[in-house]
Amino acid sequence: MKKEIKIFAGLIFILFVTVGFAQNTGKIAGKVTDEKTAEVLIGVNILIEGTGLGAATDMNGEYIIVNVPPKTYNVIAKYIGYANTVTRNVHVGSGSTTKIDFRITQTEITLNHEVVITAKAPLVVKDMTSTEARITADQIKELPLQNINQLITQQAGVSKGSDGGIHIRGGRSSEISYLVNGVSITDDFNRTQALSVETESIQELKVISGTFNAEYGNAMSGVVNIVTKSGGQNLSGNLEIWSGDYVSNHTDIYKHINSVNPFANYNFQGFLNGPLIPDKLNFFVSARRFFDGGYIFGINKYNPQGRASWVDGVLVPNLGDNSFVSMNSSSKWSGQATIDWKITGDLKFKVDAFGSSEANKFYNHMYQWNPNGSSSAKSKGYSLFGTFTHVLFLNTFQELTFAYKNNNYATHLYENLFDPRYVSPDSALIAGYHFLTAGTDLNHFDRSTKSATIKWDLTSQIDNINLAKVGVQAQFDKLFYENITLIPALGSNGQQLIPFVP
Repeated sequence: MKKEIKIFAGLIFILFVTVGFAQNTGKIAGKVTDEKTAEVLIGVNILIEGTGLGAATDMNGEYIIVNVPPKTYNVIAKYIGYANTVTRNVHVGSGSTTKIDFRITQTEITLNHEVVITAKAPLVVKDMTSTEARITADQIKELPLQNINQLITQQAGVSKGSDGGIHIRGGRSSEISYLVNGVSITDDFNRTQALSVETESIQELKVISGTFNAEYGNAMSGVVNIVTKSGGQNLSGNLEIWSGDYVSNHTDIYKHINSVNPFANYNFQGFLNGPLIPDKLNFFVSARRFFDGGYIFGINKYNPQGRASWVDGVLVPNLGDNSFVSMNSSSKWSGQATIDWKITGDLKFKVDAFGSSEANKFYNHMYQWNPNGSSSAKSKGYSLFGTFTHVLFLNTFQELTFAYKNNNYATHLYENLFDPRYVSPDSALIAGYHFLTAGTDLNHFDRSTKSATIKWDLTSQIDNINLAKVGVQAQFDKLFYENITLIPALGSNGQQLIPFVP
């Protein structure tokens, strides 16, 4: 069966006004007063250190800084005749408002005096209008977890099914919407993740498990929103390497488990980020190579092509070499590259590129003596996002995003359908429940999803409480599906051709 489907997802128009908002950036807001008199101060400059973002207090001594990427910052209040006041460790989350009030003190103009305050997380988040959980880059660094699915399943209300699928609030795994930097990475074929993002590339992971707003479409159970890291102003990097093996004293169950190889499983991953042009062009790159040799082994007693074959009238045994072959191994390559270009003070362009390739062997008990006859699964994909951010005027900005993603998944033993190593299905026929002593997996499955998206958003802070956002999005999908089982070709006499021809 071979199908190719083209789908135009249509236009989606959304408009909402809310005290909280859902996007890839957050806000810092607060009030500035005189420490002694408690009077509000007008025109105080509030700056986010190292970003160029800032605001000035209004007639009520209040300020709002919008479009702040999720991260931990130092926020400075500067006013003539008053000591500079710095609030450190201010965490900004995507789609949320961080409240920072300043009480500043008068000082002599000639004195270089600075007051330092350490921010504390509030006990009650007033602008949280939905059930959600957030994990920051600093928290991820402290967790002994290797992939994004492990991070997600650690949150309340999230579980992992027997098939490995993620379920939120007991819903189906296909009812979750996955976003990276505001762009959907959901595979429209089966509604799973079409993009692999490594944990060290994540700046913030947010899991919304209820009452999400109109901006999130195609989601019934929950939303997983990922914001990736961007390049910093200073050159920095990290490299992590580890290796190991599985061990067990249950050698009667796990064959070959007592043969320890310290390099049977290994992981190489790292990142590098910094400026290409100071205060103008920054980069972030990361890469990972992972291999898991598995812990379930079969014995190559028989070759897939048969127990014996006739050669010049002589029956020649076709036995294997009795070597141990892993039947649940997995390997993965993945990478990310990000470029941030500050074109002008009001215009910024960001490019994100992601890619990954995986190969997995799934254990099949019937092939334990013929492990080389069992098929494997391979997946690969890449995504490219480009976003223009334009500040129109105070507290109002627009974003234009172009995105393309390509995801492919295939399972087969040999890539070529007419590979001569495929043998007749009769080779796998055996009476009773026994291990196969010959035969090859004759199933070929291949599918791919290609998606192109364009979206535009306009965000405006109407007043100190309400924010309005309007947007339009169009998406075009192309799906390919192929599921083939090889059967023997028949000759003119109606009999199967020998040797086997599919």
